Amino acid sequence: MSTEKWSDISDSDYSFKIRDKSYLDTKNKYISQKPHYFKFYKSLCFKKNDKLNYHKQKKCIINEINKFNPNYTIIISIIFDKYISFFTFINTNSEFNNKHFHNFIKSEKNILSNLKMIPNIKPKNLVSNFFSRPVIVCKKLRTKVSIQTKKLEVIIDINSSKIAKTLLKTCLSAVKQLEIDIAWVIQGNSASELPEFILCATNITNVNLDNI
Repeated sequence: MSTEKWSDISDSDYSFKIRDKSYLDTKNKYISQKPHYFKFYKSLCFKKNDKLNYHKQKKCIINEINKFNPNYTIIISIIFDKYISFFTFINTNSEFNNKHFHNFIKSEKNILSNLKMIPNIKPKNLVSNFFSRPVIVCKKLRTKVSIQTKKLEVIIDINSSKIAKTLLKTCLSAVKQLEIDIAWVIQGNSASELPEFILCATNITNVNLDNI
């Protein structure tokens, strides 16, 4: 819905594989259906020490979103190297009533235990393959969660992992040539939580951190 100056970002068309309804017995996965539940709205990126502008601009975008009277909003902020970016997603479907999602947002513990990130980075090499593994975010990275009325905000600090931080610097050296797809999934751990579904997903290209 928006292309910001630091990169070109849109809803992802990548065919992510997620756990199907028989996963516990078969380990089978299926290709996710599109469109996803939440649509990408806008993203901005700032220097990490520019917190005042980060919070100001995020508030402005939230005010924009509220004009759509969304059913629910998700904000995901990512701290990486010397930058912080945030991505906003909205659901405006008044009939959206997914029980897995509503159970998921009942508590911070649920979110930290089950929010899974599935990245895909091209072109493929050893570093991009490392970053293309599905991961329960809070098990690997420092993560903060804020649950509010009709809004979920998650802040993920990639710098909190020495391994991720080191490999990230390698990626950033060639980031202008990378194509990155990221899906955010509620992990299914029991039969009642399967099949999994993708909350939201983005495609990120033409990253230019020189503009920040």
